[in-house]
Amino acid sequence: MKQVHTFQAADIFQNSMILQRDRELQIWGQGPEGVEVVAEIQGKTGRTEVKESRWFLTIPPLTASMDETLSLRCGEDIIVLENICVGEVWLAGGQSNMEFFIRYDENRDKVLKDGCDPFIRFFDQPEISYAGQELDADYSKYGLWRTADRESLEYFSAAGYYFAARLREELNVPVGIVGCNWGGTQACNWMDPKYLEGNEGRIWLDEYKSSVEGLDEEKWIAGFKADPGNYRNDLFADKRSERLSFGMSDSEMEEFMAAPDYAEPVPNPGPLDPKRPGGLFDTMLLPLSPFKVRGFLWYQGESDNSHADIYDTVLSSLIRCWRDVWGEELPFLLVQLAPFRKWLHCDGGDYPLLRDQQERVASTVPRVWMASIMDSGMEKDIHPKRKKPVGERLALLALGKVYGREILCESPAFREAVLDGEGIVLSFDNARGGLILQGERLSAVDVCLDGRRVEDPEIKISGESVKIGLPELKRDSTVSVDFAWKDYCVVNLYNQAGLPARPFRCSLPD
Repeated sequence: MKQVHTFQAADIFQNSMILQRDRELQIWGQGPEGVEVVAEIQGKTGRTEVKESRWFLTIPPLTASMDETLSLRCGEDIIVLENICVGEVWLAGGQSNMEFFIRYDENRDKVLKDGCDPFIRFFDQPEISYAGQELDADYSKYGLWRTADRESLEYFSAAGYYFAARLREELNVPVGIVGCNWGGTQACNWMDPKYLEGNEGRIWLDEYKSSVEGLDEEKWIAGFKADPGNYRNDLFADKRSERLSFGMSDSEMEEFMAAPDYAEPVPNPGPLDPKRPGGLFDTMLLPLSPFKVRGFLWYQGESDNSHADIYDTVLSSLIRCWRDVWGEELPFLLVQLAPFRKWLHCDGGDYPLLRDQQERVASTVPRVWMASIMDSGMEKDIHPKRKKPVGERLALLALGKVYGREILCESPAFREAVLDGEGIVLSFDNARGGLILQGERLSAVDVCLDGRRVEDPEIKISGESVKIGLPELKRDSTVSVDFAWKDYCVVNLYNQAGLPARPFRCSLPD
């Protein structure tokens, strides 16, 4: 191994960072061989010796605070990091809807005016798809700890910001978000490929292997590095991306797609491509571990539509991978995909299945919980501009499931269906205090009696149940109900916490 003579800490350890409270912390970096490294903060000390040019030390748990200094000493070299907070830290991963910046959020002006808080901070991991890419272009706008002020808020993940703001209000401690996301990526890009080798997810590995068979690797790499579009180092400077993120009308979208320079994305597999299995796990996620966090936030799934039927396997494997990397069974909070129909080359035809797969993961994997946003989608935009419900519902889950608050924090979930002679009665969990209908009629529901769709059925809300009247019901009738089982719809059934009911399907007899 090459000898390192410069003492330095890993990139995430900077001025103005937030460290996780009440947990033993890990700090690491590089340095000259054999020299002792000593760290001190809050009167707590950790020490180690540089081995093979790397050092790794632990510091006893810290209490929440708002202005600390971390000193790192290696022989005669000293690094002093200032304006450090200790509080709650969460890692926010996924694709474009997690990355989606406050810059594009519908409440941007209000957030920039009223949302500044020096104790909410955000670290955005640079979007690097191969080792050393940060040396091939100027990535200085990313990889920074930013404070929630007018100058920096536009760079915050909108979902991450709203999550942090709610926790900050409720817990009264500093809150940090570590953003690790990349638009248009698949779950397999964010995990060690070995976690897919023994299950259905192997199809992603097999497809990649097939697509690169016979590839002229040297030529491919030269072409990849020569393409400016492969360097995501100044995202606000990309005019095409800006138009898409801010949103367009139908006519603007048609004009955009008719332009000579518009082309649908095509698979671009290769050894440096961000969409290769495990690529972003190696270059973005792994360098962050084991920076101590309270848990994970995840908003992804749109790009897994080509294998929607195995998404539960892939996502479960990703969760196992991340927990293994951090060495803890950390909580994992995910966002169910928003309602959506058509945008550019994308369509939401597989979204009902993907949502069902997400529901399976949340229902079967321990310490995984799901936020539903079935009232917050956009029919013709894959990027809903209203991210406040996303962040705040994730925060509600965290408060109830992770921080132990006695609150209603999950969406109404279908429990059972019973025929009562006059119709079908649907009962729900997470409906304490009764369900609420916003509007005159229940939306997004399809009822079939003996194989025929029932038009405009009579529906009544009663406590924790929904009763659907079926005057033509017979003793041997079959009844099926699909609720929000569509690419796009707007759910208007809520619980007392203002959370929309999750999609479901049921039939009687089973």
